[in-house]
Amino acid sequence: MLIRFLSIPFVRKPLRSACHAAFFTCLVWISVAGVLAAHQETYTGSPSTDEELTRPATWQVVSLERVSLWANQLLETSELNSAAREAIARLERDVQFQADPLDAVREILIAAYPSVAPILAATRQPLAPHLAAQHIAAAPLWDESLLPKIARDQALLIVGRWLAQNDLYDEALSTMEPLTIDDVIDPATLLFYRGLSQHRLLLKSDCLESLQTLMENDSQIPRRFAVVSRLMLADIEPLEVDSLDEIARLMDDVRRRQQLFRSGTRVLGREQQVIEKLDRLIEELEQQLQQSQQASAGQSSPSNPMPDSQNAGGRGAGNVDNQRLPDGGSWGDLPPRQRAAALTEMAKDLPPHYREVIEEYFRLLAKEPRR
Repeated sequence: MLIRFLSIPFVRKPLRSACHAAFFTCLVWISVAGVLAAHQETYTGSPSTDEELTRPATWQVVSLERVSLWANQLLETSELNSAAREAIARLERDVQFQADPLDAVREILIAAYPSVAPILAATRQPLAPHLAAQHIAAAPLWDESLLPKIARDQALLIVGRWLAQNDLYDEALSTMEPLTIDDVIDPATLLFYRGLSQHRLLLKSDCLESLQTLMENDSQIPRRFAVVSRLMLADIEPLEVDSLDEIARLMDDVRRRQQLFRSGTRVLGREQQVIEKLDRLIEELEQQLQQSQQASAGQSSPSNPMPDSQNAGGRGAGNVDNQRLPDGGSWGDLPPRQRAAALTEMAKDLPPHYREVIEEYFRLLAKEPRR
């Protein structure tokens, strides 16, 4: 609209010149601001604290350069067929479009190494709970004669991720154990699924180390990794040994193993561990209850009562109401029935002749004239 207006012939030339100058000045400032923003984002990122500026991340997220370097090394170490080369070409394209690089790497390894193709092809689908994972341990992924280390490391990560996604955390950890963040093209996936498996197996210190390393690049890793990792860190940090929380987690782990149709020595060991921890917890609670009861009994019935001759230190005024006696009555008189009951109570623990003396005394007392 502004350009059309400026192009109208009857608009005066000074006005057109001034508008043109203002318009191009705005374009220049917008361009400068964009360049400065891009420069700042490229070199400073978006750190949330000063600590992130002073403590750079110890690892780098997956990138096109990292993937291209791995692909070139693979081409140099192996004679790949045409299918594998086509898969490598798709790998770089998929990374540019933010696709999961490990899925593309899996297709490369399946095409390049038929000996490991069955186990890698199995990771395309979920693992049925009733199927055991022994065939995974027997897979020839560690045979250096079948595939080079640069390919084997990626295969181990792919299989380890698949096992963790199917709740096989013990197998996932053992599969990913020899890997480091420098061995794989996607360190974030390695750190996340390793931390997830350690969290579910209650390996607190290892889990904290893995997830804290992952969160060094929390602004660049997948959002689902960052959110779940924060939840896992907040969940496992307050975990205490032999607490009721730990016992509940162990029982949940036993339930998980049983759902996977596991009943071996590891499951039995977990069950025995739960029983021992429950016994210790119950014993501690019983001791606390006993100590509480003893303290309450000591407060209600002191072991050293106050002597009769000691001043109790009462601060009352000592005033009592005057006794109202009936006309013609005498202080201390009781009705005959109450008096007989009182005599019986007083003399019940005395020899018989004392009882006769007491009764005679009260009989004489009753004969005395009233004053």
